[in-house]
Amino acid sequence: MRGILLALTVFALSSIEAQEGIDFFHGSWEEALQLAKEEQKPIFVDAFAVWCGPCKRMAKNVFTQKEVGEFYNQNFINVKIDMEHGEGPEFARSFPVRAYPTLMFINPQGEKFHDHVGGLSTEAFLQLGDMALRKYGGSSQFVDLYKEGDRSFETVEGYLKGLARAGQPTLKITNEYLQAKGDELSDAQRASIIFHGVSEADSKLFEEMQIKKREYYNAFGLKEVQEKALKCCEATVQKAINFKYDPLIEEAFVKLTAFHDDASFAEAFKERSYLRHYLTHADWKAYEQHLEAYLKTDEAKDVPVQRKLAGEISQNFDEQAYPKAIDLWEQVAAKDREDAEAFFMLAQLYRALGKDRKAKKNIEQAIALAKEKSFDDGRYQAFLRELL
Repeated sequence: MRGILLALTVFALSSIEAQEGIDFFHGSWEEALQLAKEEQKPIFVDAFAVWCGPCKRMAKNVFTQKEVGEFYNQNFINVKIDMEHGEGPEFARSFPVRAYPTLMFINPQGEKFHDHVGGLSTEAFLQLGDMALRKYGGSSQFVDLYKEGDRSFETVEGYLKGLARAGQPTLKITNEYLQAKGDELSDAQRASIIFHGVSEADSKLFEEMQIKKREYYNAFGLKEVQEKALKCCEATVQKAINFKYDPLIEEAFVKLTAFHDDASFAEAFKERSYLRHYLTHADWKAYEQHLEAYLKTDEAKDVPVQRKLAGEISQNFDEQAYPKAIDLWEQVAAKDREDAEAFFMLAQLYRALGKDRKAKKNIEQAIALAKEKSFDDGRYQAFLRELL
């Protein structure tokens, strides 16, 4: 019995809201990508959860503003994805999130090039969209020059910057340029080409940046280099997942530690990466082993993280994993006694394990909370009727 959560789909705001605010796309993620290719627009994704307070506030107070609608409807294909239901869990495998809302910008090729975690005001949200739009189009002025054969340092550097900002491939261009022109570059020019062109930790380019990291810190800034290193390590983890080769995760972890002194940060990165790997390949035994290690990290002590893990396990593994999912949901419910969805999930899991008394106790708690908060408890009531 897999994926016991009730399915909710990608959805749009009501027609009244869409007239003034953002007009969210109705359809699947693949259809949204196809539309983005046809219209040559980037995609804005509101990755949310139904229980998330900041998500609800943005949906009510920001997405509905006229100026927001005018800007986002003109420049983006707009999509809302419930990360815990419907297409959300599958979407999260390609675009994992740590908290809600995560506001993503994805190019028509399906590559994320900009994001922001957390709720924003109307003004800040417009600024975020403007920044994303500038990143998306950043390489256009250099494309023609490059295609015409211009291989000057200024052209290639500008081209790589734009490609990197837009989340497009840079590694092949960087390697080809360094092979052809590397001997003609100054140390500073070579560093700039590598910094803007490196995209994976398991590469010679990354290793050169690692060896000369102090020079890169001075040239580009500590925070910027650390962020670049993290993105490269995340790309290597994704390669490990794609090719089912988990030694790459250990390599990414070791290389990340060279740029981050915070051991707990790197440890959380490693264990979280293993979880993604074994979740994708449906290996519960390996997932459970690394889950125990991840839960010991500081990052995993946050309720939203525990909630995400609980939902992930509930939706993607069978009954052997349900006791661990129950344990996590009970921790979430104990820390947030007003989380009706946590009690609803517990009710479903207990029912799946044949523990109807505990299922009834939890669904009644969910119904009580729904009435207290004055929101629709239709799903909960339907579940209770089936249980009885």
